[in-house]
Amino acid sequence: MHLYSLLVPVVVQHPKYRFKFLSAVTVIRTASELVIFDTGFPDGVELVKGLSAFGLHPDDFGWVFNTHVHIDHFGGNYRFKNAKKVVSKRDYLFQKRWSEDLLKTRDKLSYIERSFPHLPKREVERVLDFLVEVQKNHFRERFLGDPDTLLWAEDKPAIPDWIRIFHTPGHTPYHLSFLVKGGEHRVIITGDRVPNRGHFFEEGKNFIEVDMDRSEARASEKRIRRYAEEGENSIICPSHGRPFWFEDGEFLKKNPYELC
Repeated sequence: MHLYSLLVPVVVQHPKYRFKFLSAVTVIRTASELVIFDTGFPDGVELVKGLSAFGLHPDDFGWVFNTHVHIDHFGGNYRFKNAKKVVSKRDYLFQKRWSEDLLKTRDKLSYIERSFPHLPKREVERVLDFLVEVQKNHFRERFLGDPDTLLWAEDKPAIPDWIRIFHTPGHTPYHLSFLVKGGEHRVIITGDRVPNRGHFFEEGKNFIEVDMDRSEARASEKRIRRYAEEGENSIICPSHGRPFWFEDGEFLKKNPYELC
């Protein structure tokens, strides 16, 4: 079993701003399965190039697992035509309604403030146009993938037995994380519950995570830490940064990394 890590660029252009950041994509390969966790932004060109560098192609994958239905995490699903896609139906329906309501409301600033009550006002003003742009021009249901390939996590579908789904609400109400057991290793794919190493270890000024419920987010992070503590070789795979060791915060030095 091997772990591959890709950081895929996301660029959103607008007359008022230019947002650029990296979305993390994690791949686990076993002797019989090829699995990807989150798929980046819809453009997908950099994702395909990144996979190609490892000799991988979207058509080869049997599984896609999504942590949540934000466009920088599920946007590339449609490229994995042969894969079953595990998504939270509640998260999908919530995000669909949230997106529709944002675009319909006149007072979009107040809507964002109500949605993210812990976000400082200056940050709300900074991300407002970005969020509207993303929902208006990029959030599309078809990016989730062919409906015939979707498996709702709430239905408890049969998935590889070395993957465990667990709920980590806070960033969104129905956010998911995944625990992968590979030999003596534990790999936790956290989605936006842990955006990067600096956030996890509270290293001063860092990534400002947009949480909808701060108390739930903190409880979810404790859950992630508890699962990590149960293993001696636990790896955290954040949503916007490189994988790191839970024990000391060191980044993984090999890519791909052999789990077993």
